Amino acid sequence: MKKSILKRHKGDGKEEAVREEIVRKAVALFQRQGFHDTTVQDIVDEVGIAKATFYAYLDSKTDVLVQVYEILGREIRQAVRSILDSEGTAAEKLHALIRSHVRYMVDSRDLHAVYLQEKPAFPRKVLVKFRSDEQEFRRMVTDVFKQGNLDGSLPTVDPKIAALGLLGMDLGVVQWYRPRGGLSADEIADRFFEMLADGRRSAAPRQETLAGANTPAVE
Repeated sequence: MKKSILKRHKGDGKEEAVREEIVRKAVALFQRQGFHDTTVQDIVDEVGIAKATFYAYLDSKTDVLVQVYEILGREIRQAVRSILDSEGTAAEKLHALIRSHVRYMVDSRDLHAVYLQEKPAFPRKVLVKFRSDEQEFRRMVTDVFKQGNLDGSLPTVDPKIAALGLLGMDLGVVQWYRPRGGLSADEIADRFFEMLADGRRSAAPRQETLAGANTPAVE
């Protein structure tokens, strides 16, 4: 009997690298022509492998979506745990969290985009895990804002509202970021942090910088 598709693919590094290559090329096809209009034959033609090789790494086309969750969840969990376990003020942790999250959104924007685009096609158990992870991440960010209220390193805010606002900004990066833009992922994250951490700064010079530097990144 096959193991749960959410727990099965735990091979060595080479196996994971091959699987991720198949997944990312399949995701590119989903973005161009949609999940339902993409066949396994389309995927193997795009990757340049035989169908037997595809099925050696994945159960089905739907399993590609399962792997999207596995890749996204693995990357962000490792980064967030490391930051939250580190020493430092709430402001320092928040800055590191925003940088890590924006980099993650930019580097994996293809996977995030297909999640947003094809959400109804994802297995229900995967959507449940996505929602659980999102709620846990929001709780952790909320706790950082609470810490900021206590240690004085951040402006006094409603922690839940601040966390929702921050995550909304971060998630929006998937929609408008383009590599040809003038700002890097870290520079965008720094702008987000400045807006949240120091609302007393003059906005006019920064708005001019953003308009001149990043307009090419937005469609």
